[in-house]
Amino acid sequence: MSLYFTNDFPDTIYVALVFGLRTPPSYTWWKAGWYKVDNGQTVQVINGPLDPDVSQFIFVNAQTADDSTYWAGPLQVEVTDNAFHQRFSDNTGDTRTVGFREIDTNGFANFTLTFVGNRQWALRQHDARRSGLSAADISGNSGTVAWSAELAGGVAGLAVGEDGTIYAAGVGILNAVDPDGTLRWSLALNDIEGLAWPVAIGADSTLYVGTGDTLLAVSPDGTQRWTIALSLAAAADLAIGPDGTIYAMTQANNVGGTDFAGTLQAIDPDGTLKWSFDYTTNGESATTPAVADDGTVYFGGGYAAYAVNPDGTLRWTAPLSNAACSPAVGSDGTICFPTGAGGIHGSLCTFKPDGSPKWVFAGTSGGNDYQSPAIDADGNIFYSGANNPYTDPSSNPLVTVGLDASGALLWNWDMGGANPVLGADGTICLWTLDDRLGPHFW
Repeated sequence: MSLYFTNDFPDTIYVALVFGLRTPPSYTWWKAGWYKVDNGQTVQVINGPLDPDVSQFIFVNAQTADDSTYWAGPLQVEVTDNAFHQRFSDNTGDTRTVGFREIDTNGFANFTLTFVGNRQWALRQHDARRSGLSAADISGNSGTVAWSAELAGGVAGLAVGEDGTIYAAGVGILNAVDPDGTLRWSLALNDIEGLAWPVAIGADSTLYVGTGDTLLAVSPDGTQRWTIALSLAAAADLAIGPDGTIYAMTQANNVGGTDFAGTLQAIDPDGTLKWSFDYTTNGESATTPAVADDGTVYFGGGYAAYAVNPDGTLRWTAPLSNAACSPAVGSDGTICFPTGAGGIHGSLCTFKPDGSPKWVFAGTSGGNDYQSPAIDADGNIFYSGANNPYTDPSSNPLVTVGLDASGALLWNWDMGGANPVLGADGTICLWTLDDRLGPHFW
């Protein structure tokens, strides 16, 4: 077997590899890295032959020099920062643990793995960590309207595929729109009632849509692959873990008159239920989950933050003043929870991956809840107040703030709105309904 890495990402990447060599009657596992692959370059990393039973599966981790973009998975392996080629038992020097993603080479004699980066917008807030950080440079965007399209069923939220196709779910329908605004196809969700949650796109371009108490998987051509009944009605956006697991947050309202009860359900890409994690909140609904690179799932449930292991067991929980919106996870593993009513309004509470508190930024939004934050490659955090668009901003002002990785205020702007998102060039995009301007997108 010959194995090649091709870099179709704009920046240089560094790739680590785990593979097996057979020494009968046992297997010897090796890890090697970092292979430097420049943009447009193809490098050969294995020149066979290897036993097909062993070489069919390889595991890779790849990242850019500044760690702003990476390809990871759930297999946790110790590696060194310098170039290495060693057996698992031969670790020397300082090490760190990174996640490796499994790749099935299908036993091909020659296999090329192409890294294309995350040019798509696969989930709300871009990725599983809800970073809000795009790989697209939008510095040249003039901000003028290129086109508009009216879609049947309305729009619950958008996702964008690697080829630029825009997917929009609405009431009883899923629409696919070409990059020029032309409707490509529509799929009627015949027996499913209610507004669908925004589409989530898997690594193989499968579309996942949650609506009512049903989760659907749809091919990029609009063909329905499978459905699975959820335990309760879907209550938040879907999430997808690094191993392809789909996470659906379901919820029943007003259990016992005061609490909300629900279930975080994990579903395999083939539509099989893996596990369920039950939770009860304290009079508030749960947030959309975020998934870290090691597969840990984070969400807020009323007055608590939850961390759930990839196998569905509870890792930790911590008190919050109230989880206002979905958390975001930084590239260093910091978990950022915006908090709202019931505590310090517009605050941001951060935790380390082990659940210990990191820092709290006390908001000054005058009673506004804050939306999901965005986190750039340096760990800077941007978040914004979301107010009723018909209230008087002079009595209940909207605010957008920028914080550094330590929680120190970088700047604030007296204009707020929905979840901010970031271009790779540092541009901050913010949609606002501030009465002083009317609807604007910055």
